[in-house]
Amino acid sequence: VLKSDSVVEMYISFSEPDGHKFEVAHVAGSTAESFADNLDGRWRLTITASNAEPGSYSALIKATDQYGCVGSKTINYQILPNRPPVVLKSIDDMVFKNKGSEFTLNLKEYFSDEDGEVLKYECTVSNEKVFHLNANGSTLYGTVLGYGAVEAVVTAKDAKGEKASISFKVIIRA
Repeated sequence: VLKSDSVVEMYISFSEPDGHKFEVAHVAGSTAESFADNLDGRWRLTITASNAEPGSYSALIKATDQYGCVGSKTINYQILPNRPPVVLKSIDDMVFKNKGSEFTLNLKEYFSDEDGEVLKYECTVSNEKVFHLNANGSTLYGTVLGYGAVEAVVTAKDAKGEKASISFKVIIRA
């Protein structure tokens, strides 16, 4: 069972007890699969879950010798649907009195992803001359640059690009 952002690599070996030459073929069960000769006598099956829709799939790997004898291995797997990030709580509106005032927030307290994916954050403000906002990892940094009122938005994105956003106001007055 694979989460929607999983990448799994499997190494597969075949041997021919009689020493006959053989060829290995891959019959893909989904667009998530790639298959390659690993140049060390093994073959590599990579399943990149984000390249296929959720569902149950089977990959077939078979080796056929020069006399038509076949050995095969079926690999069954399931790709789970992606669940988007969710907002755990809102960010309260803020009021500041001084230019240069700063704050930090731990965004893990405000957003969550049920799939356990690492979230990426984007920040926008309605007036960047008054207030600066950015995220580094899961920490949100805000800095007051001038006087006025701004609308701020923080958006959390998961590996599949699904989003959740929080809006809040920042007022800076003397």
